[in-house]
Amino acid sequence: METCELLAGTADGILRITVSATGEAEVVSRGLKGHAIRGIAQHPSKPDTFSIAAGLRGWGLHTTCDYGQTFTSLGFEHYRCWDIVVDPHDPRRMYVYVDSQQCPVYRSTDGGASWEPVGSGLPSSRPADPICRHPGSPGTLFYTGDYADGSTLYLSEDSGDSWHRIELELPEVWRLQETPEDRSHPEG
Repeated sequence: METCELLAGTADGILRITVSATGEAEVVSRGLKGHAIRGIAQHPSKPDTFSIAAGLRGWGLHTTCDYGQTFTSLGFEHYRCWDIVVDPHDPRRMYVYVDSQQCPVYRSTDGGASWEPVGSGLPSSRPADPICRHPGSPGTLFYTGDYADGSTLYLSEDSGDSWHRIELELPEVWRLQETPEDRSHPEG
């Protein structure tokens, strides 16, 4: 195994962990102390750049360009941020879902400098509402909104401008992750 570094989101901030080739691990830095980290998204072409969503304590959206040494706010200081999605085809396009009664999903097309609401018509957010993108179709997003008896799946094919409900009975969905575009593994 080669030496690697990990970012771990915890109930009390970010940990940068180095794991050596011999399997020994060490916490090399801590950041965003007092923030409960809910989501981490890595920039697709800048391996030291991450966007970080914080909710429950120490709210807001943050970014680091030096692998967790320093952080800059991307806004939402008055909102619990549950997750962040960065478009790998255009990393300036980002989506965040926040604890908001008005609109749970926001989009940035300038790397987080500004945000616009794009979740009109979606149910208000709850801590388990996940969002993800379609791996082979830029601009296609999925969102699951929670209800008392389960979750409902929503689809946007226009980068979040509009959403429609997909009829599918689901239990409460806590995380939603796209699968890789290359699914060369055997079906089974």
